[in-house]
Amino acid sequence: MNLSSFARPLFAAGFFCVTLTVFSANQPAKPNAMLACQLLAPPPLPSGHAVMLGFRLRNTGKDTVWVLDWNTPLEGLRNRFLRIRGPAGELDYEGPMFKRGQPQLQQYRRIDAGQAIEAEIELTLAYDFSRPGKYRVEFTGHLHDMLKAPAQPPRGQAALVPQGLSCPAVEITVLPAVTG
Repeated sequence: MNLSSFARPLFAAGFFCVTLTVFSANQPAKPNAMLACQLLAPPPLPSGHAVMLGFRLRNTGKDTVWVLDWNTPLEGLRNRFLRIRGPAGELDYEGPMFKRGQPQLQQYRRIDAGQAIEAEIELTLAYDFSRPGKYRVEFTGHLHDMLKAPAQPPRGQAALVPQGLSCPAVEITVLPAVTG
């Protein structure tokens, strides 16, 4: 047995471990217990109308937190972070896709203990709701970073700590268009 045939499996195993470590380090943990997430569906509306989705993030903890708004409704529709299933199956996301540099202070949102922040996005800017029926909307994103006070944002991408975020799905009903 020569050295190269012995070293090759060790190199492959080491590469796998390093890759697995890097991959898992950037993945969010289970949902953060101090944040309560809620999607807010509009009442039934006729086809052709703007479909607005509300988003509320409540800090149920005892400390002020800062959350990075990337890929959440807090920054608007700038990436895909929702899964929407309608009468004809899953809807394609047709909105913008942003690349990221270093986080900036204005991209962090402060949530004091016991308080909530809210946002509203117009889903029809990125999804086709023209077919009447029921649509199931799920948040599939996560928080790219969260800091507890007294820590202050921003911090560089290498220091970001992703957080899982669990938001119960909602149903939106689109009615046939009103004519006449």
